[in-house]
Amino acid sequence: MNNPITNEIRDIRHRLAAAFDNDLDRIFADLQRKERESGRVVIDRRGSRATAGNHPMQPSDEVGRSEVVNLPSPPADR
Repeated sequence: MNNPITNEIRDIRHRLAAAFDNDLDRIFADLQRKERESGRVVIDRRGSRATAGNHPMQPSDEVGRSEVVNLPSPPADR
């Protein structure tokens, strides 16, 4: 099945790749240049800004950690 929107996106992708001889480093450098020149704020969702408010509920050290005691398993419900 041919989707016209998908075909258009693929065509754009192929033209972009051909303009930079299929060199991903050159494509990426061009995208970064366009972002800088646009004057828009670009958010890196992989960086610390996206995860700055994400803190663990419990510390990862040994303080306050409970140990598992070897107790027999409860009987299974039948």
